[in-house]
Amino acid sequence: MKLFSLTLISVVCCFLSSCDGKAYIVSVRTGNKWWAGTNAAVFITIYEGSKSSEKVELNTDHHDDFEAGRTDSYSIQTKENFDNITSIRIEHDDTGAGAGWFLDTVLIYDQDKNRMYEFPCFKWLASNSDDGKFARDLPVTKRV
Repeated sequence: MKLFSLTLISVVCCFLSSCDGKAYIVSVRTGNKWWAGTNAAVFITIYEGSKSSEKVELNTDHHDDFEAGRTDSYSIQTKENFDNITSIRIEHDDTGAGAGWFLDTVLIYDQDKNRMYEFPCFKWLASNSDDGKFARDLPVTKRV
């Protein structure tokens, strides 16, 4: 039911904003670890081979995004139309106290094709943890 309501919201948003690009629903699950959440600005870029979208910020005004154990969903538009998403880059700007973030999984729903893409991560995006990276290139592992 949640996916349906997100689809309806994105259709309304698309109508109100004249829908210049391709619409996707992006769901981001933050890991359920101590200090897993972040207040840094988070961005996603979608890829199909060498073709890429612009970098899109994932943010909901007046909402505390990316908290531990929570899934946040966003309706985004890209200028590019992708037939078959192959990977994503997800990153944050490493700003603020405790900018580190433990990313569990990203899901992208292509409304036109009724197709879901899954991108598991299970890693920290943090300059002071793991390998020190705050950007991850994630290949698609599942298409439904």
